[in-house]
Amino acid sequence: MDTPQPLAGSVAWEPAIALHFAAGTLRAMATQGVGLGRHKLAAHALSVRGRRGGERIQLSGKLHHQSLKQLWQARAVPPWTRDCLPLVYAGETLAAVPGLGIAAEFAAAPGEPSWVLTWQENSPLLANAPAGEQD
Repeated sequence: MDTPQPLAGSVAWEPAIALHFAAGTLRAMATQGVGLGRHKLAAHALSVRGRRGGERIQLSGKLHHQSLKQLWQARAVPPWTRDCLPLVYAGETLAAVPGLGIAAEFAAAPGEPSWVLTWQENSPLLANAPAGEQD
């Protein structure tokens, strides 16, 4: 199996436009009251970045920040796929991790125009670990 390619750098993003990466496609669907609140994002430039390590997020409905590593471990996301997953930033703040959750400060209020994010893998990243991969 080929090792998945990590996301590199930072890409400016307008949620109405799907972003295509080697590992998959990030899309946002316009809706209301769930996902990323559009009013809360209005003052920030949005970007999509790859994992650098050490990221923390306070998910909507949680009292404390948690590391992405711990959240991914709890959901059994294999270590060799984590660098391929997109992280959505509002300015310099981690706002969302598709498939994981939305930061509390950017969560849509009831009835607020919002974006629901989806990440669709191009290939089954979760199939097999590359030889020697460890967390």
